[in-house]
Amino acid sequence: MQQMPRRLITFLIALLTVNAAAARDCPADGAPALGAAQFTSRVQAQKPQDRLLYLAPGTREIFIHATTLGAGKITYRWYQDGKRVIDVGANVGAGQWHTWSRLRMGAPMPEYVRVQLLGANACLLRELTLASAAFTEHPEIRKAWQQLAADDATGAKITLKLLLESLTPSSPLAKAVQRMLDRDVALGQALERARTGELFLVEGTLKEVEKHLGNRPADRSARDRIVDIRREMTAQKIRLGHEGNFVALATRHLLETEKLFRGDYPLWRAEAEHVVTPALTYAGNRFAMLDWQPTLRGYKLLLQDKRTGKTIEVTPD
Repeated sequence: MQQMPRRLITFLIALLTVNAAAARDCPADGAPALGAAQFTSRVQAQKPQDRLLYLAPGTREIFIHATTLGAGKITYRWYQDGKRVIDVGANVGAGQWHTWSRLRMGAPMPEYVRVQLLGANACLLRELTLASAAFTEHPEIRKAWQQLAADDATGAKITLKLLLESLTPSSPLAKAVQRMLDRDVALGQALERARTGELFLVEGTLKEVEKHLGNRPADRSARDRIVDIRREMTAQKIRLGHEGNFVALATRHLLETEKLFRGDYPLWRAEAEHVVTPALTYAGNRFAMLDWQPTLRGYKLLLQDKRTGKTIEVTPD
């Protein structure tokens, strides 16, 4: 019998290992359900004290913190550079619980750490990746990461844009800055929009980022964040629907049209109606456009609730 080439055997073993490690998603109505989950450098009084977005040089321990709803057991399955290192189980009770797990790392540091949060029967609740990042010794790069961790994507964008202007084009640092802008800042701004109900452009942003992701650990981390952003979008859609808060949807439909990208807000009422009216119809036809006034900052839009007669003022800020 002819022997299989060693390279093919190695590939098959790796393929079997990956398939064995893969976990099926947990059912949507299963317990415990998972709320927020994030990497942090420390947990105090059951709460994460910060949010880690990259694996900093010299890190010796990290935590992952999660909130759960419903009684049961979750398991934190830790990987370093793709190698499974430890499973940590935690029993949680009914209601909302805070739970966390810690990983201590020796030298040399891994390029990335991945955690699978598993529910009943080892189903997958969430997967998160924390990867090393380039040029984190540079103060402006470090500042931008801190701004992103504090949910200040706009601040991070300004920091990186100013840094980019001072750099030689096509230098390694300039490429790293541009990559942060195209991937990490874009995802930060998408999350900001999702959290405030500005949903119209979020999915387009996510797909644009996805097109340029490769297989680097930092790209895998980005994919995990995209999953979280889509979860946030789903939650916001449900919230907006249940509360009847369609004003945000209508307003963002106005702000995030092609006219915004072309730099010309609809200045006249007829143009504004052409943009706003379809948004109001889409949002349940609860509000009517009452008035539109151009301003130095863009516009002032007045909407009237058809059921109560109350007016709502909407401006760009």
